[in-house]
Amino acid sequence: MARFPDKPENCTEVATYAGSRWYADGWVRGDLGNVIVVGQAGVGKTETMTRTAGPNHLLVQGQASGVNVYQRIFDWVAVQRNSGAIIIDDADPLFRTLSGQSFMKEVMLDKPDRRVSWGTDYSKLAKNDIPLQFTMSNPVCVIINRWKTFNEHLAAIENRANLLYVNFSAQEVHKYVGSWFLKSPEADLVYNFVGRFLPLIPQPNIREYYEGPLKVLTAEGALGRPNPEGNWQRLILNKLLKRSEVETALLVCDDYPSNAQRAKAFEERGYGTTRTFYRHIKKLKLGDRQECEQAIAALDAEEERLKAEQEPPTLTPNVFRTV
Repeated sequence: MARFPDKPENCTEVATYAGSRWYADGWVRGDLGNVIVVGQAGVGKTETMTRTAGPNHLLVQGQASGVNVYQRIFDWVAVQRNSGAIIIDDADPLFRTLSGQSFMKEVMLDKPDRRVSWGTDYSKLAKNDIPLQFTMSNPVCVIINRWKTFNEHLAAIENRANLLYVNFSAQEVHKYVGSWFLKSPEADLVYNFVGRFLPLIPQPNIREYYEGPLKVLTAEGALGRPNPEGNWQRLILNKLLKRSEVETALLVCDDYPSNAQRAKAFEERGYGTTRTFYRHIKKLKLGDRQECEQAIAALDAEEERLKAEQEPPTLTPNVFRTV
């Protein structure tokens, strides 16, 4: 399984979407307390939590400052008197300041009628007629790509929440995408194409490998021509492979009668030697492995033969003997 580079200590690792949904169900019911979901970007963390929370939830997303988050939650809880779940996505600004950290310590406490407060921006709060503290009982989920515990405030937040580390493999993400990805010939093309390269995806991302290329493919059809800067296939492959490997994969996808002709085209276009082509398709697992091994072995044998013909003959040294 691919490993995300910043796995937090003292976390619970979640490797499947089924496991993620299980924890989400436990969170929104109140059985598991409040949660912090950490992990890869673009794998559906927010989608999982919002779907589980149902229609009655508050999603706080893209806020530039902690006081804005405080105001949004106050309005949801105290003004609208809503007991629904609260999801704070892209929560980094809250953890950059002492006031945000102190606020989140109170928010993540797993107790009903807990008091939460904001310790700065007094004039801004007073101008909007917002008190410096209020009480809440709502379940809270924080979603963030990286989690670092570098002071006692963050350690306290971590201790009060259930810290989940989402670490989905490319195969798991592909299976998940297949359960909902748009059902159309274009979507099927993208989905099946990505599926051929799963072993090469170290960190899966739904937007980069599925949704973005599908938009490019749809635009190609609407405009009647491919993007001259690179079509939808190249958009995917450029994220994964070296230039010569990209060209190998594209040739394999093209309608050639044999790999021998693909290898010839590869060499004629200046991407590398025939041997390089066969090594690439062997590495990428794009063709018949036995065929690749036989082609490489034949090329190696031919190279050895040519090398032997070019070498000067080995001379037997003279043996001098004193008579």
